[in-house]
Amino acid sequence: MEIKLKIERLLSRMLPVIATINNYEVPDLPSMRKTIDRFSPNLLYDKVIDFFIEKSDEISCIDELISKNNDRRIDISYRLKTEQSFFAKWEKNLGKTKQLREVCNDTIGIRFIVEGSPEEILAGILKVVEHGDYTIDIINMYDKPKAVDDGYRGIHLQFRNNPKCFPLEIQFWTQKDALLHFYTHEIIYKMHPNEESNYYSMSLRNCLENLPEKPSSVPISFETYLYKILHANKGGE
Repeated sequence: MEIKLKIERLLSRMLPVIATINNYEVPDLPSMRKTIDRFSPNLLYDKVIDFFIEKSDEISCIDELISKNNDRRIDISYRLKTEQSFFAKWEKNLGKTKQLREVCNDTIGIRFIVEGSPEEILAGILKVVEHGDYTIDIINMYDKPKAVDDGYRGIHLQFRNNPKCFPLEIQFWTQKDALLHFYTHEIIYKMHPNEESNYYSMSLRNCLENLPEKPSSVPISFETYLYKILHANKGGE
């Protein structure tokens, strides 16, 4: 089965579960469009924890769906936002007139890493999103990278069916993306990125994009080989 159809099938099974998680209403919160400087991060993270607890049964269904995925060309994982990560992101966005829905947009994050092209990934996503009854923002960072381009690429889906709930995020990366993003997240983004580190990260992206194409006589590409080693060493995250 081609990658487009695999993504279509997996996403079609996952979105109804995400919709049930997203039907939660955060108590005593007038609007997710308010800017974060109006709120205490401690109070907001308490509300995030309450959300996790209230929706724990539905969240466990994500685990079940992932465990049933036996496709070797698509790795799926998810995580709940940790307190440390939440506060770091909050601090990074203070003073930027960022809305709650922008900063609290990935309290639950799901990631697909795909042995395929961005075009195949997008085709599978669009087939589901355009024919489903969901409110989803598609952020295509292959077509529109960050304003300060550090080489990050991917497609993010922001699930926003319910404006009174924390949005949920699904990330789609290729294996090439994963090779770069694992490194930059663990090594570069934990310091304070600067012009020099952004240039280095972008240069790595250019190197990956210029890898030679695998001939048909070779069973596995260089990037897939490296990715499988990295994925195994990271415990299959």
